[in-house]
Amino acid sequence: WTHRLAGVIAVLLAAALLYLIIFLVERRLKRSLGRRLPGLPGMTPARLRPMVSSVSVVASLVRWVVVLLALLYILISVGINPLPVLTGVGVLGAAIAFGSQSLVKDLVTGLFILLEGQYAEGEYVALNGVFGRVAEMGFRVTVLETPDGKRQYFPNGGILTVSVYPEPEAAFELLVP
Repeated sequence: WTHRLAGVIAVLLAAALLYLIIFLVERRLKRSLGRRLPGLPGMTPARLRPMVSSVSVVASLVRWVVVLLALLYILISVGINPLPVLTGVGVLGAAIAFGSQSLVKDLVTGLFILLEGQYAEGEYVALNGVFGRVAEMGFRVTVLETPDGKRQYFPNGGILTVSVYPEPEAAFELLVP
């Protein structure tokens, strides 16, 4: 048992160290993006936000992988066969994924919208033919403020067409009697 316990402690220490390194690299990369990119032509704070969000998403994903691999190794070290556990988690994951297909579609589409930088908060866009200013962007929904003051919520998975306008369009109607 002592060599198993030593192995578990070593894996926990290695996982904690990797977790900390990932956290520090993420923080340093965000700071670096915040210092260097605003000086580039055409780089607005609204364009910078998706890049910073992307760094956070990737770092979070890598941290989860480290934690899951450490747990898997600990299960093996203690003598527990991980195959039934992984099978159960896989079946549970499939059931949850099947039940929440639209949520997963919205999240994946939102991730690609942020990573590709299709549009950013504060920009004027037309989503599925509805014109407005992007008030909020998230992984699941995009919120538009229309010219008539409405806030419209678009699930990211349902956005089929996007038109980005460099400046807001204005229309005037002049009635001459």
